[in-house]
Amino acid sequence: MVCWLYCEIWTYRGRKKYYIIPSYASVLYSFLIDENTICHCTGRKDKNKKLIWENDIVRDEHGNFYKAIWQNNHYQFSWSCVKSDVFFIGAKWDLWSFEISGIEVVGNIFDNPELLD
Repeated sequence: MVCWLYCEIWTYRGRKKYYIIPSYASVLYSFLIDENTICHCTGRKDKNKKLIWENDIVRDEHGNFYKAIWQNNHYQFSWSCVKSDVFFIGAKWDLWSFEISGIEVVGNIFDNPELLD
């Protein structure tokens, strides 16, 4: 079972290793993590009031699937279409352009890669 933590990220002596320290513990309980799994919160919630994070996969009311992504060149979060009968796969929209009442988080790219197929 995968457990996702909300925590602080620290580097140790300038080395490119990332550690998490859960908010309920001290540095003695730090864990080395894969930096590729670090995701940022978008600040939005789905229809169930669940926070949407970077690399989450969501489904809209029409059955289309999107991945929440960060676009460095635009300095914003966006949706990238990953499965649809209507839209082009890879098409991108501003994260704020979708009515949130029809969006539901169904997984993420790490735990549910099958949703990308």
